[in-house]
Amino acid sequence: MGDFGALSRIVLSMSLVLLLLCFVSLTAVKPGTGPYVVVVLSVWINIILSGCIILVSVWRKMRDAKRRRLEEAQEPDGK
Repeated sequence: MGDFGALSRIVLSMSLVLLLLCFVSLTAVKPGTGPYVVVVLSVWINIILSGCIILVSVWRKMRDAKRRRLEEAQEPDGK
């Protein structure tokens, strides 16, 4: 999980910073205008992206833990 884990942490942190900036920019635009729609769409895209990264990371950790348990169960006790 080395390369994927590092990449997912970088992308997740960038996405969360961008999400924070989008929420801050929501205070600068008027509802019902074009820029407001763009900011709201970018907020939704960032939420979806962050959620997917978190879900994939959790799934990979669960899969790796299950794989380790299976490998430990198959090892002989005497070593």
